[in-house]
Amino acid sequence: MIDDTVQLLEIKTNHSSRNWSFRLSIITIVLSLTATIFAGLSLFYQLNKDDRAELIDLLSSLKDMWQNMF
Repeated sequence: MIDDTVQLLEIKTNHSSRNWSFRLSIITIVLSLTATIFAGLSLFYQLNKDDRAELIDLLSSLKDMWQNMF
């Protein structure tokens, strides 16, 4: 009887820990993406106009290539 109770408590604890770990992983991914986007935008706006135009041209050509592939 005691062994069954201990096993049930272990299962509940493990399930709770997995749920908490999963939530933390999702939060970490969202925060990482947000920070990466913010850093990219900060870098983009620090470039001079000519470099921005070159980067936009490069990204648009990559986008066109991607669309042609799929």
